[in-house]
Amino acid sequence: MRPAVSIIVAVYNVEKYINRCLRSLTAQTLENLEIIIVDDGSTDRSGDICDRFAVHDKRITVIHHHGNRGLSVARNTGLDKADGEFIMFVDSDDWVDPDFSRIPYETAIENAADLVFFCHRRIFRHKVLLRTDNACPDGYLDEDDAMKRLYGISGFYVWNKLFHRRLFHSVRFPEGLYYEDNAVTHKLVHAARSIYYTNIVLYNYYYRPGSIVTIKEYRFKRDWYHCRYQQVTDFKQWGCTKTAEDLYNTLAFRWLIEVGFSKKWSKKCVRIVRDIKGYPDHLSRNQRAMLALFRRSPALFNLVCIMMGKRMKDINKAHHFLLRKD
Repeated sequence: MRPAVSIIVAVYNVEKYINRCLRSLTAQTLENLEIIIVDDGSTDRSGDICDRFAVHDKRITVIHHHGNRGLSVARNTGLDKADGEFIMFVDSDDWVDPDFSRIPYETAIENAADLVFFCHRRIFRHKVLLRTDNACPDGYLDEDDAMKRLYGISGFYVWNKLFHRRLFHSVRFPEGLYYEDNAVTHKLVHAARSIYYTNIVLYNYYYRPGSIVTIKEYRFKRDWYHCRYQQVTDFKQWGCTKTAEDLYNTLAFRWLIEVGFSKKWSKKCVRIVRDIKGYPDHLSRNQRAMLALFRRSPALFNLVCIMMGKRMKDINKAHHFLLRKD
């Protein structure tokens, strides 16, 4: 019998956290599932811990990579192995609620949905617990609403969504990039015939020191810009001109926040931002306040960005592809 859900877990040097993650997965209330663990060349005890879990739970398959090949490669390996009707992802330093797989699966079946959004908690150092993304009622999302949720509190994460396997027929995670979710999730939304949202909280996202989201280095931000610009290109190809323009304007504005006015390409960004009418949908509340400040006084805006520590490090190496406007 085909598994109802395949859960893909990429693992690399997380021996402090992997027990908690795997215990939560083996406690799932959905029995008809498979858990595919891809050990991406761990040099600590992570791989051995995964193997021990597999001995006691036949739903678990462990694949060991020789050498660290990156999160995208690990996830793609899991996708190639997955046999479930639906696909889910879990980060190896996080953990999930017992109904993590059952509720989204049953929701997808009952509502004939290709993609299900659900909610998550954000946990900081085991002290702060925030329930997020659970203010809206359950219901269907059209593509525009789903895209807004990606740019809003739901985020481009793949771990707070359930996907029908057919959505990955022509989509894989890009190798060699950080923020790989940003390169694929909008494509999965675009390909989905029916999207459903449930406000049940099922995932626990842990902010740990040293994780990608807590490291503010140039190469991470460079890849973030790269993925966002690819989104602009995709929206143009799909005929979503307004969405592409709003996102492009947002990128130009973020460039001024993070790079400033002193670089060659910043002059073009200033022209773009000055032409923005109103506030693009992709701006956060804080960014809207910063845009209002820019319109009032660019010099004061620049000073505030510096004082708040918004500037990117190593900006002399920054890529400028986002400033193309094809």
